[in-house]
Amino acid sequence: MVMRDTPVKFKRVTAPLDEMATARLCESSGSEHSTSNSPELSDLVDSFMEKGVEDETEEKRMESEDGSVDSDRREILESLLAVLPDSDHVLLRVLAETEIACRNIGTVTEEGFKRRLMRQLQDRGLDAGVCKSRWDKTGQFPAGDYEYIDVILDGARYIVEIGLVREFEIARPTSRYLSLLGVFPAVFVGKCETLKQVVRIMCASAKESMKSKDMYLPPWRRIGYVQGKWCGSYKRMTSSAPLSDLGLTLAGIR
Repeated sequence: MVMRDTPVKFKRVTAPLDEMATARLCESSGSEHSTSNSPELSDLVDSFMEKGVEDETEEKRMESEDGSVDSDRREILESLLAVLPDSDHVLLRVLAETEIACRNIGTVTEEGFKRRLMRQLQDRGLDAGVCKSRWDKTGQFPAGDYEYIDVILDGARYIVEIGLVREFEIARPTSRYLSLLGVFPAVFVGKCETLKQVVRIMCASAKESMKSKDMYLPPWRRIGYVQGKWCGSYKRMTSSAPLSDLGLTLAGIR
């Protein structure tokens, strides 16, 4: 369900949360980072992606079959986005603190929302920062930039997105594609590797949806471009000062 200029509603996390010490891994006001691929991928996701989500021949096959593939995609997407009581206890804490913080700072689309969210999370004892990725135009992708929140806790880095579903909206979506959009939670907290798998599924599905409407998938909806928002080079700021011009080139785009 797509959110637009309305207060975000959040589901309360009822599982008990351990008290965790904050890991202040980035003490400076800004630092550059690059991410690398993690070998620890879900066997389920690997199995699904091996079917050829990005393969043209596979897409044609899926278009001619019944809804079993759509069901598989939705099931895998749900498993990637679900947060259960027995999930990673650090993730549960970050999610709970984010939901509390969001209730105090207004609507997602207001100017400065992400910086206010960062400060709220910091006030609640978390090492939160605003990260900015920026990339130059290449032969395949246009230039662009993106800002998001991350939290570093117990040596792990979690990306925090409010209204992540907006990043996957497309024109004239099919009912199948809308059903995938309906899986997204109001608040996403997860690692970059999880987001990469979500992006792969959604971009492949977006391509099929638009193709069925005789529409061209724009480059800013392709896998490499979308993944680069969160999983490329970035600069992290932990103060409320404006992010300076970076001129960074994203690494590892495929």
